Amino acid sequence: MVFSFTIFLIINFIVTYKLLKDEYYEKRQKTIQLFIIWLLPILGAILVYLFLNREKDKKNSYGGGIDPGYYDSGSGTSGGGD
Repeated sequence: MVFSFTIFLIINFIVTYKLLKDEYYEKRQKTIQLFIIWLLPILGAILVYLFLNREKDKKNSYGGGIDPGYYDSGSGTSGGGD
């Protein structure tokens, strides 16, 4: 019993730390996710952890958060050249 409670606390603290360090979510979103982590034992932590990883994968697939619709032709001109 004590062992499972300790595991629960460790998992929740790890996910809480990851959430608080994440820069993707706004303060309101983080607050809601913290409630999910601590009010839904184990399941809440797993859900938030999966969301954190999914958003991290999205950012990485778009080059670190750069808008995928952005295109740089690489011409280096500013438009009013000679």
